[in-house]
Amino acid sequence: MENEQPTGFHFEEFTRIPTTTKGKLCASIYMPAAQLYLNAMTFTALGHPETVILLFDHHKQVIGVKPTYNPVPHAIRVRHMNSREHRLTVSDFLAECAIDLGYSIRFVEPYVDGGTLILDLNRTMRVIGSRTIARQRREADVKTTRKAY
Repeated sequence: MENEQPTGFHFEEFTRIPTTTKGKLCASIYMPAAQLYLNAMTFTALGHPETVILLFDHHKQVIGVKPTYNPVPHAIRVRHMNSREHRLTVSDFLAECAIDLGYSIRFVEPYVDGGTLILDLNRTMRVIGSRTIARQRREADVKTTRKAY
């Protein structure tokens, strides 16, 4: 009975384990504001820096986020949204490195190596925030309302 398919369908079973960021390092870039968000665990793994230096490996398409405690002119300040969320503006960095993101992304497996947070642009997933979903619903409602007249 377990292998039976409903008539006319050829379903494939979804077997991937759902992703969760609870208890894991998490980093996301939200567009169009170009804000890099770090969760508390990621911020702690970096050593609670006030400023960071951004690095980019063009060949591997990997971003590095390195804490700095020295006053260098190209350091980026980390803003503390609350105790669980920290963000930094990366718009200039994305433009300079020709990283073109048309939508928000979450890095699948960020990790810290030698004190540097490694964010692989080849291993990301698209993120749709609650504001985007709300906007899409409003736009759908407007289209539905217009058709009713």
